[in-house]
Amino acid sequence: MQTAHTTVHCLAVSVGQMVRYVPASLILRIEGYGNYSWIYTKNGERYLVSKTLSYLELHLPFFWRVHKSHLVNPQYIQGCIASVRRNSLLRLNNNQSVTVARRLKATVCRLLKEKPHPKTPIEQVGLVVPQSNHEIR
Repeated sequence: MQTAHTTVHCLAVSVGQMVRYVPASLILRIEGYGNYSWIYTKNGERYLVSKTLSYLELHLPFFWRVHKSHLVNPQYIQGCIASVRRNSLLRLNNNQSVTVARRLKATVCRLLKEKPHPKTPIEQVGLVVPQSNHEIR
């Protein structure tokens, strides 16, 4: 039996005793760290959540899996850096670089060519689904 996966637009992250809701649209990238994941936001904030990268990938289908330990938000990809020691890197808007897996390099390059112009609202090309009240806890 297959289970339906809910697309989320907001992640609930614990900050001390509080729960903070981080909109998916503000997330630059997510880095897997065993059974945890680091979430990096556009504002320079970083959160550790107790969800695996695979789990987050299922619930954030508009993010790209570019490496076994990285999901990136295509809205924030600035470009691709030529191979450095046989590794390709994606440059994000915050000047961070993310490694692209060798086996995914061709797919990522194709997706970058298809990526809309930065001035085109991302919603117009169908990469973001309509808003809902779903969240990941």
